[in-house]
Amino acid sequence: MRLDPDRARTAARTAIASLISLCIVLIYRFPEGYWALITCLVMTQASVGASIDKGVSRTVGTLVACILAVAILAPLNQDPLPFLVSTFTIISVSAYLGSGTIYPYAFVIGGVTLVIVAVLGFQGQNASVSTGLVRTGEIIVGVVVSWFCAFAIWPRLASDQLDEQIQATLASTAHAFDTAATFILAGRPPPRSYLEEIAAIEPGIHKQLALIPAAAREGRTHRVKAPAQRRLAVHLERLRATLLPLAEPIGDLPNGLVVATEPELRALFEATQRAWATVRADDPEACQDALGAIRPARHRIERRVEELRQSGATRDLSARQVLAFHGTLGTLREVENSLNAVARRGFDPEGTVRPSRAQRIRSFTLDPPRRLYAIKTGLAVCIAVLILNLLQWESSVSAMVSTFIVAQLSIGGSVRKATLRLTGALVGGVLALLVILFVTPQISSLPPFAVVVCIVMFFCAYAYTGPEASAYAGLQTGLAFVLVLVAGPKQETSIMPGVYRLVGVMLGTGISIGVESLLWPAHAYIELRVRIRESLVGAAELFGLLAVGLRGHPPQRVEWLARAHQVRERLMGFWQILGEALLEGKEARAAVAFDLPVAAATEEMMHRIARLAVRFDRPVNQDLRDLVGSALEHSLDLLERTLERLPAYLDGTEDPERAAADGDALRDANLRLLDALEVARKDHRTLALPEEEVSFFVGLLDAVVRIAQGVSVACAALSRAPRV
Repeated sequence: MRLDPDRARTAARTAIASLISLCIVLIYRFPEGYWALITCLVMTQASVGASIDKGVSRTVGTLVACILAVAILAPLNQDPLPFLVSTFTIISVSAYLGSGTIYPYAFVIGGVTLVIVAVLGFQGQNASVSTGLVRTGEIIVGVVVSWFCAFAIWPRLASDQLDEQIQATLASTAHAFDTAATFILAGRPPPRSYLEEIAAIEPGIHKQLALIPAAAREGRTHRVKAPAQRRLAVHLERLRATLLPLAEPIGDLPNGLVVATEPELRALFEATQRAWATVRADDPEACQDALGAIRPARHRIERRVEELRQSGATRDLSARQVLAFHGTLGTLREVENSLNAVARRGFDPEGTVRPSRAQRIRSFTLDPPRRLYAIKTGLAVCIAVLILNLLQWESSVSAMVSTFIVAQLSIGGSVRKATLRLTGALVGGVLALLVILFVTPQISSLPPFAVVVCIVMFFCAYAYTGPEASAYAGLQTGLAFVLVLVAGPKQETSIMPGVYRLVGVMLGTGISIGVESLLWPAHAYIELRVRIRESLVGAAELFGLLAVGLRGHPPQRVEWLARAHQVRERLMGFWQILGEALLEGKEARAAVAFDLPVAAATEEMMHRIARLAVRFDRPVNQDLRDLVGSALEHSLDLLERTLERLPAYLDGTEDPERAAADGDALRDANLRLLDALEVARKDHRTLALPEEEVSFFVGLLDAVVRIAQGVSVACAALSRAPRV
């Protein structure tokens, strides 16, 4: 219940903007002044850049939609068939583009405006033109006032917030690395809370990605830097992921190798920590020197291990202990590579070749789920037009807007949106009713009335800047409240607008969810399964490329990592639509109960496969590979076959008990590989090889063993798949 200072400042800025807008609409007697206040609430953003972005999208979307509605829809309002065909086409396009990633808000607000102007166009073309002009003008007032407040009252630049978030992420990863180094050198494994500390870094990276578009609005310099900043976020996520193996080594740490190489290992940790500090300071020259000092420190520890190996001091160690030690060295190499990438702040020294416009046009394809969603939304709006035209309902605008807004990509999403919209409309209506009954009788001038509106808008804006659920409910609460109290120039307070809006929201919600349920119903819980399946298929393809590298030459790592990022992004969407799936009934909740551990295991498995790719930066020594050849080949073949079968286990088309058997086989293959490593360590050919090549190869084996463990966990989760 404690107020967050940043959110409170943002909400206060919105309240002041609402106060200014209220004075303007009352002084100049705007016919529908609530649109200016609603715009101020919608424009509640934490930074100047985000405010500019939202304002431009809202203004352009509204203006273009008004022109389309007046020029195309209004002249056809007396010809039902052409009118419905035009409405269906325009609304479907708006819905499709509004569910995408390129200026989605502009298309969403454009669709809302089209609906409003089209409905009021039944009163005649002049009414459409008047409604469009009034709405556009009042929205522009709200946008301009919000921009003024964003620049004048506690201005916060998104670019500054982005820099702060990058520094916070670097500080968090550096602290996690320091924690792991301290525990390893002290002879104790990192505590369980270490994994939680690493997991807590990821939301900050997501916030960083969300800030980039807003920062790009704050000038040409930031716009040019945006692609590099997106790559930087990927590098930071990779840096975070490299720290995970330090929490769970394959064998016991510390062991004889750690003790014998403690001075060199400590020097390597310290060199890495110094490099981290220079990366945080963003000093290119000092950063280059500090990063360059890591490799000599690593070479010193490799020479020390080679001396121990040649003297026979390491022969008493088990294969697990050797694997744990070299796995830690491999992790430190990963950290070095990731720090080098982060030090460039995402700028690619070789340049990034962007596809031409012609190539982008040729590669454009319609996304099937979004296409069906757009068609259903267009049909729902057309059905609502017919019903409301027949009923001549007072709240036709609220019903039409709700029909468009409530429609989502899945039934669960529609139910959640409808619930939040109805809740907000009800709470806003009740607040307005309380003000009408107990406050307005005591008010005889504008200032007290403005103060009441300002206070309510503050709390609605505060809720709007919070989590997704409270954000949309807060927006709807403020919208309903303003709609009742700021009705027009006469300011006749009445509860009827609130009642009409609530009934209209209910009617529009019923139409939207009815169409969604009857025509090609899309279920979020089915989409969850699809995302997991795509990730499993992608994991099999990606590991296949690495397996080829272990048998010969390493893959093209940059292209591989880009593909892995795409696969993982698809899986990340699982967590975003999880809440929608839980609203789709008992069957959906049962499916989610099975999907959750599978998704978690798949995500961890993808991390482990990606870590192998990061380590894989040179060809494998053929002599070393031959020494463990049969065991390694057996592990690779088994991993490839198991990864290829995982989607069938997920679908239930393969016997789930076989998944458990595959997991057991992978654990046996790991033991066999460890035995082969035990033999190879004592072979004279290994003793004759440089420690750098031995350490690199053993680090790769550590990654393979970890992948097998991750796939085994995924098999255990999939073994509970329901039979088809």
